[in-house]
Amino acid sequence: MRRRVEEMDLLADSAALSLHDFYTGLERLFHHVAATIDAKVPTGAPWHRELLEQMVGEMPGLRPAVLSQASVQGIDEYLRFRHVVRNVYSFVFDPARIETLVDRLGSLLPRLREELEAFAGFLDKVSQDDE
Repeated sequence: MRRRVEEMDLLADSAALSLHDFYTGLERLFHHVAATIDAKVPTGAPWHRELLEQMVGEMPGLRPAVLSQASVQGIDEYLRFRHVVRNVYSFVFDPARIETLVDRLGSLLPRLREELEAFAGFLDKVSQDDE
């Protein structure tokens, strides 16, 4: 029985780190958009949240919105969980919360993919127009 508990703890820790990496990868992308296209990267304590919110807004003359409000709302919990992973010891992870976050990815990922591919299409068009 003890071995089963240890295996479940290891699985929860691995899933937590994967969820952290998922959000961190998105955040790196958003930071790159903010720095190179918007020329405006949020600073200060709430910069993570402000960066995410910045991706909803269209930057007239620069770019369309990167994400819909629905996607940002879906991603928000992963932002908060990233903070937990970085600032809390793994023994306090809530396995039920981790399972919920993993399950929600199934409905979130298709929408994210569609929106990010649409934004990539915008970037391709701009790059072709510049040539």
